[in-house]
Amino acid sequence: MNKLLFSVALLILPFFTTAASQDECKVEGYVVGFFNGVANTESQAQDGLFELKSTIGINSYNGEDVEYQLFYNDSRIDEGAIYVLSDLAETFDQRTNELGDIAGDRWEAFWDIISGRSNSSMIQRIISIIPSFADFVLSVVNSTMNELITALLESLASLSGGSANTAEVRTAHNLINDSHTWLGKKLVYVAHSQGNLWVNESYNYVNAQEGYDNGSLAVVHIAPASPTLNGDYVLSSSDIVINGLQFTGPGSVAPPNSLVPLSSGDPSGHMLVESYLTDSGTRSMIRNQVNAAFAHVAKPELEDHLYKITYQYSQNFLQQHKTPEYDFVDNKKDRDYCDEWVNGYSCFEYVTSGGGTGYNSKLDPASGVKPLKFKNKKSATKHDVTIETCKDIDEVGSFLFGDFANPKQLKGPLDITKSIKVVDRFDDTWLEFDEDISPAKANSLISCAGFGNFIELIASQEHYSQDEKNALKRLNLTGNYVLAAETFDSVCLLH
Repeated sequence: MNKLLFSVALLILPFFTTAASQDECKVEGYVVGFFNGVANTESQAQDGLFELKSTIGINSYNGEDVEYQLFYNDSRIDEGAIYVLSDLAETFDQRTNELGDIAGDRWEAFWDIISGRSNSSMIQRIISIIPSFADFVLSVVNSTMNELITALLESLASLSGGSANTAEVRTAHNLINDSHTWLGKKLVYVAHSQGNLWVNESYNYVNAQEGYDNGSLAVVHIAPASPTLNGDYVLSSSDIVINGLQFTGPGSVAPPNSLVPLSSGDPSGHMLVESYLTDSGTRSMIRNQVNAAFAHVAKPELEDHLYKITYQYSQNFLQQHKTPEYDFVDNKKDRDYCDEWVNGYSCFEYVTSGGGTGYNSKLDPASGVKPLKFKNKKSATKHDVTIETCKDIDEVGSFLFGDFANPKQLKGPLDITKSIKVVDRFDDTWLEFDEDISPAKANSLISCAGFGNFIELIASQEHYSQDEKNALKRLNLTGNYVLAAETFDSVCLLH
């Protein structure tokens, strides 16, 4: 297994997931996502999720299932080496991106200095803009504290020899977010320590997804190392790790709003389970903030189907034809059919003539077709066909859907028409057109002894790399799909 696949497989770990609904396109359910902090092994992160679930105590909400999901921030400290050094570098880099000012620049420069990179491009860029920053670099390099920090981090580096795995963590988190947003889950994300930097990335990523810009995600921050908050937070005044970040300048972390007495089990006052989830005060604050988040999140703007195809028939069409039939007739990207045109119509290969008297033709799917599930809801002159497969869609990603109606008789009156409209689960309209097969249309005597249309429906995952596709399959994640639809062709059987 290559490095990326191994890392993604390790990182995407769902826990405490309830049974999925049989209606796989139905937009319902909640997900509580947990983003762990610096230097957590997988086991420690899982313990944090377990304790968080116990604290929250919600397994269903408003009659809908609640799942708990780990967004693992992998420090790789359980793979035979200590990667805390790289984890800290990752934290500093993320804080720099969020701060976006001199305080953020100092963090990155500080990391360069204590890593022996005092001539880095970042430091030189800052000095070119702010010459006095050279004095800051010199003072930090010469400080006793810096010598101690340098010795500590150098010893950690000698043990690990590793590098930050930011890209792999981001890939894993994006795959999880894709899977939850594709299924229309309402999201409550909880983060601890450095996990708050990661949850902010997911916050921005999720809110950029179609249907998720209406408040379908809420965030609760615990001991946030992040200067950016996207929801309520809990920070103890005795948390010396986070409050120690204040030296970068006012506003670089949130002010404390609680107090956890220091204990021998956690002299730092920073650990999730030993401090924040043990103290009754902060435990209650976290529970209340999560409850408020559940009450806040709204249903995303998605429909309970992959596509809806609406066929609207004129009264004359229904009087002149038998009940239309519908089916998937092909699922190949490169189709050799529909290349013979007669009087403006083609696709005869997808229709076979029926035996006996009368008109008994029917749709004839190509061999090996794996159809998507669909339902047909009929009213007086309208048929609503909903495509209801939203998971494990065949990788070819292209599906040809057809309708066909045999005539009862071949004579007037005129106005034998139908219209077709195709809308996807995001309520985006892809097709909307009319068909007129009235006798004597365009001063002709041609009439159709059976008529139908063929529409190509796209549900593709070509935006994923092969590694990402493999990870999605192995970990039973859906990912998401790119949707599109277009008219392929129509068929008119002549009598």
